[in-house]
Amino acid sequence: MRIAYPSLRLLILELISKAARAGRKPALHPNGFVQLNLDGAGDIRLHVWSPRALPMPQQKTKHPIHDHNFDMHSTILRGCLRNYLYRAVPMERYGPPAYQLYRAIQISGTSDTVLHKIDSGKYHRLEITSTNDYELGESYDMSKGVLHQAVPHGLTATLVTKAQADASYRPIVAVPDGVQPDNDYRRTAATPESVQILWRLIGRAIE
Repeated sequence: MRIAYPSLRLLILELISKAARAGRKPALHPNGFVQLNLDGAGDIRLHVWSPRALPMPQQKTKHPIHDHNFDMHSTILRGCLRNYLYRAVPMERYGPPAYQLYRAIQISGTSDTVLHKIDSGKYHRLEITSTNDYELGESYDMSKGVLHQAVPHGLTATLVTKAQADASYRPIVAVPDGVQPDNDYRRTAATPESVQILWRLIGRAIE
């Protein structure tokens, strides 16, 4: 489905302006994209991927295959995105490429999470169940509990709206065997200089 991008851009600019006036700040998500909550609850979000590494502290390890505890709707505002959907299949016999599954546990009072291994003795292989490409103006839905990975092409921005989270479900992150998650990274601890870098990237994405 395509949208009238110029009119949507005006809405995005208004939402960003309101977010800034309310004191909300962008943060660098552990998976490497910029997230700005456009409303107080974080149910409407702007995500921005940079084509180059940002000159600021970020998570040391990347493990972008994950699911959510909510349903979400996403619209491409700039660039394009490829979504890979996966199924985790238990391995009867260990061998590469093997993954271990972790639960993302939210740190009380923050938007940060730490990863806890579900079962250290179990390994999984990941099967791609579908691959979908989305271009400027197109939208897609992602259901709760579906392992996926978003791969942007160039400077990419999306508008994300999410349904109410299921508090009883802890999201899953698939981590390659041999990789130790960086549980020390805190997106909420960004310096003022880092926040300015993120604001500039957002400005480039919606210009």
